[in-house]
Amino acid sequence: MPEYKLLIDGRLVDGAGVMDVINPATEKVLASCPCASEAQLDEAVAAARLAFPAWAQTPMEERRRAILRLADAIHADAGPLARLLTQEQGKPLTEAAAEIAYSESLHPADGHP
Repeated sequence: MPEYKLLIDGRLVDGAGVMDVINPATEKVLASCPCASEAQLDEAVAAARLAFPAWAQTPMEERRRAILRLADAIHADAGPLARLLTQEQGKPLTEAAAEIAYSESLHPADGHP
């Protein structure tokens, strides 16, 4: 089973605890995910607040390219992401695939799905 971590201030860190993610169809553990402590939450919020001014000053075209790279990465893994969503939530695969597609879609005028 993969090991998952929290991303806080650009670093991957262990959570204060873990939570099992249960596949509702099999009732087996699908994954264990980290749970943040209140202090880790506060640290993540503080880091985000510190990072925001620089992001806000980033030119719009550069921000757009960053978001398009994210959309492309989601699109490249759409099949595995949809299957994972189905295993996590128990929703039909077609609905999970649609949810992933909505997550990666952008305005059609941008030339992206």
